[in-house]
Parts: sequence; structure tokens; C-alpha cells
Amino acid sequence: MAHCAESHAGVDATTMSGAVINEVQKVVSREMPVDDGAIITIGTIHGGKATNIICPRS
Repeated sequence: MAHCAESHAGVDATTMSGAVINEVQKVVSREMPVDDGAIITIGTIHGGKATNIICPRS
């Protein structure tokens, strides 16, 4: 866990989750034929409730 004042000291799982979502989208948009109708759904990402703490896991 990292405090926002020392964000370099921790891992930001929410940012990493966003990168994974972008890569998953590429599978659908770049690898699947248009007429296959592929859909991938990622429901929610929970990053905690504290406003000054960087979430270490999602």
C-alpha cells in the first residue's frame, strides 16, 4: 500500500487493471473477425474507499 505523497513506493493495481482492460479490448477489436460477434465484459473494478491511499490490489 502506498500513500499518494509517496506513490513511487507502491504498486497501483487500479492503473494495472486499466492496462489489462485495454489489452483485452485489443483481442476483440484486432484479433476476432467482425462477423463473429465477440463480446468481453469486465463488470467493475474496486479500488478501495480511501481517497489518499493507492490500492495495492483490485
